Amino acid sequence: AAPAPRVSEFLVKPERCFLVFYVEEKGSQSIEITRITAIALLTEAIQSLFGKVGDGLYSTEILKIFKKKYVLIAFRRGSLFPIWSSLSLLGYFRGKPVRVRVMKVTPFLASLKSCLEKI
Repeated sequence: AAPAPRVSEFLVKPERCFLVFYVEEKGSQSIEITRITAIALLTEAIQSLFGKVGDGLYSTEILKIFKKKYVLIAFRRGSLFPIWSSLSLLGYFRGKPVRVRVMKVTPFLASLKSCLEKI
């Protein structure tokens, strides 16, 4: 009889990660987010840390915007730390001091359900 395959051969590593974040102005006011605003924010965050080359390397896809406050994005798994750090370190957006709060990061879209239900 052939030996049983190792358990790791059955595991599938997801290629994409999902991240939920929201933006607030310093002073606890949240900014109204549209798709265009979210694209501009992501572009500015990545370019401020990694330049125009980083903007091309770390592309994101905006999947949904909830209540004009929360943004759900998807990106390649290898881009997790650059995108997360870019968002977390963004200090100004359109000349206003802001703070981006990452609420949850996961490789599985279904696991975001509990986070999104609280919104």
